[in-house]
Amino acid sequence: MGTGANHRTAAIWLWPEFVAYLGPSLHLDAHATAVNCHAVGVDSLFDLFIDDRHRRVRSALIPARTAHRVIASTGRMLFFYHFSADRPAYPDEAAVLAHLTGTPDPRTLCRPILGDRPAAPRDPRIARAVEMLTHAPEAPNSAAEIAAALHLSRSYFLHLFTVHTGTSFRRYRLWARLIRAGRSLAAGHELTRAAADAGFAPRAASATPSTPCSVSPPPPY
Repeated sequence: MGTGANHRTAAIWLWPEFVAYLGPSLHLDAHATAVNCHAVGVDSLFDLFIDDRHRRVRSALIPARTAHRVIASTGRMLFFYHFSADRPAYPDEAAVLAHLTGTPDPRTLCRPILGDRPAAPRDPRIARAVEMLTHAPEAPNSAAEIAAALHLSRSYFLHLFTVHTGTSFRRYRLWARLIRAGRSLAAGHELTRAAADAGFAPRAASATPSTPCSVSPPPPY
């Protein structure tokens, strides 16, 4: 759904390595995310709790695997999640808020958040693994199979994958499937078809698969 200035509506935008939620606060308990998260109070300040510390802020970069809680009683929130092998530059808060005034354009939302800095180069073997996951997310795509195709041991492949993507192989594979499901839904297919297209089990139509955006309770990293 489009958001405009209506605080009661919400939108979710999906890209190959990003996801953004814009809308009312999700009112989540303390949790951790498997990827970096930029939180922005679009219309007002919000309360951020990390490790028993409390801050009242307009925006914050919350690193992956950091237990936190966001409390926003009024207005809209933007949660921007992204896979990154390195900690990105802090977003231009003024530019982000200006972009979100009125009807935001998801095609240009990434720029004020991530800036113009080019992405860090990936090991070509991991780039190939990412291509395999995103090209055919419905395939089993086990870590052992992809590692063998790249002439790597499974353990070294998993380590290298996390170093170059900023998240685990399992989470990235799930994300690739969610992207495919989202595209299928956007094309007008029903949820059962979208789940099948993405490689989820048929029962996924009546269940909510976990996502790389929220992990609760915090995982034992």
